[in-house]
Amino acid sequence: MKRALALVLAFALTLLSFGAQASTFRSPDGFDGKMWDSTLALYGTLGDITHFLCTTEVIGKIPNGYRLLSAGHCVQLPPAGLQFSVSDDIGSPRTDVTLVKAYMKDDIDMAIFDLTTTKKYQVMELGDANDLQIGEAIVNPNFALGLGKQLTYGRVSSDILPLSEHCGKDCAGYFLVQGDGASGSSGSPIISERTHKVIGILIWGVDAGGFIGFGVEPISKFAVFMAGPNQPHPAPPSDDGTEEN
Repeated sequence: MKRALALVLAFALTLLSFGAQASTFRSPDGFDGKMWDSTLALYGTLGDITHFLCTTEVIGKIPNGYRLLSAGHCVQLPPAGLQFSVSDDIGSPRTDVTLVKAYMKDDIDMAIFDLTTTKKYQVMELGDANDLQIGEAIVNPNFALGLGKQLTYGRVSSDILPLSEHCGKDCAGYFLVQGDGASGSSGSPIISERTHKVIGILIWGVDAGGFIGFGVEPISKFAVFMAGPNQPHPAPPSDDGTEEN
């Protein structure tokens, strides 16, 4: 099965023209509000052209700033040579970030950036997907379609998917959640409402005669990603000779 929906916006960079607008509504309260504030929009700039790419989130503190997590294909599918940046919302001022590492293959799809800033963000705590229960409530702050920051609620809807006739190597090892999203949601955190910890990041969607939800990369793969090698850009062809989607 090839992923039916790669949740990064169009790869060709297009000129963005926008202005910041004053917020009309209050931010979410409590824990969901903290996670909302720590979810950022990821951009790529090539020359004078800037394009929104994906969603990224704060997962660690570094000297003079924070470490951010997103999906590997948000780095590996766009053109090479991008300067990456983030903003608190669409139309807000952008701050450059440094790409630390990216990897995109069937089993791992992650990227990390370093953000130097004096602003204060709540660090999201990474959890353990092995502690999940099917039907468990989740919250997912994201930038679907690059329209603006959005807050989605849903549920874990499957176990870890096995390799099968209808679930190939780019599907097996992920789990499904039900909720709202679209292109631009890639890299966004899937957070357990029970444990208040990140249990995965949203990678792809399935729309094959009926939309059944989103494929989530278990956060347990983060340790494997960190221990493994970096990957050149652009990503090399997959083992079967076809390009990753």
